Amino acid sequence: MQDLDIASWLYFLLNLSSSLGIDCKDERNFILRMALIIDTIWFSRNQLVHSGVLSPPLELSRTLNGRLLAHLAAWQIHDRELNLVWIPPLEGVWKLNFDAAIRGEIAYLAVICRDSLGVIYHAASGFFVTNNPLRAEIFAALLACRVASFLDLPCVILEGDSLIACRAINEYGFLDEGPLIPLLGDIKAVLRSHPGWLLQWASQRQNSMAHLFAAWAARSCSFGFIPLRALPFHISSADLVFDPP
Repeated sequence: MQDLDIASWLYFLLNLSSSLGIDCKDERNFILRMALIIDTIWFSRNQLVHSGVLSPPLELSRTLNGRLLAHLAAWQIHDRELNLVWIPPLEGVWKLNFDAAIRGEIAYLAVICRDSLGVIYHAASGFFVTNNPLRAEIFAALLACRVASFLDLPCVILEGDSLIACRAINEYGFLDEGPLIPLLGDIKAVLRSHPGWLLQWASQRQNSMAHLFAAWAARSCSFGFIPLRALPFHISSADLVFDPP
């Protein structure tokens, strides 16, 4: 195999069912794993060569596993949910969509609060020093909890587009070690104390208003409760077409 030219290598990698006997339905996952392993090794090599930073093997393994979980979840979602739009809650229930945008070392957090008719009542933003996407999404979820608590809303759906973050909050034992545990514990405690609240995952397409709002907050450095008249039209109109409850 070491004498294969580039064309033969590409054929080998893109036809794993015949070259390695891998089942067709597992080909994409195998390629994804190999790509992430190579990317992680190359990134670690660049860190060592250019910055003198040697990454511990255990840290590399955890990083690789985290990226793999996120990519696999994203592909599963992509496969079955391509055309979803925002769905308003039932009458009497509020929906708070949350998201985060990372710019450099800062995560910009966003929360949009709407009623069963899709009317925007509140828009809140904040920031936190981190460049970790999962930490940023979990802090966005915490901000959504704080907004709902401040507004004293009895029946709430909290919705974010990070499947890993939502599972870490909702599923016991999904993430049972690491520096995020105290933060997750705070969110879980808030949810337990509000039986009328539910945190759930939504696709990025369903979460587009919060996604755009987070990006705008990063550009404008606008934080706190934002006057609705200050929201750009491309944000306030992001979900004008949505599925009825």
